[in-house]
Amino acid sequence: MSQVLRVWGGSYHDYWFADDAILKVRLVPQSLTIAGIVILVALTAILGILGVIFGALVAVVIYYAGRSIARRRRDFAASLSVQDVRRRGMVTLRIPYSLVSEAVLKGDRLTLSVEGRKVRVKVPDEDMPKLQSLLRQKLPDSVSISPD
Repeated sequence: MSQVLRVWGGSYHDYWFADDAILKVRLVPQSLTIAGIVILVALTAILGILGVIFGALVAVVIYYAGRSIARRRRDFAASLSVQDVRRRGMVTLRIPYSLVSEAVLKGDRLTLSVEGRKVRVKVPDEDMPKLQSLLRQKLPDSVSISPD
């Protein structure tokens, strides 16, 4: 099994830098997020301003539940191989390195230019040196690094 750099992507997903591609790995089911939005809209429509207040409380509960689920799934996913994550349907975006025309590291942000669109990733400080090394290896002619 090859080495994979896993970069924290936020409360709901991570980015995995594998041998052949960059993968966006979903940790929390999208249905949880959609349920929160539906509940907020429904409560607002039914109860007016009280619905906004209750809806906001429900949204906070769903947010913290999502974070908790993401933490557990992040630990679980760390034990899986890239093939297992793909097989389980956790990969929502796959970017082969060959499609990346530019990778710009500026401050704590990585911006990838992929077929006319931009993908932005916030990179924790502890992952930055490993990510710089990996990008220089995978995309030697396309990497730009700025301190800020």
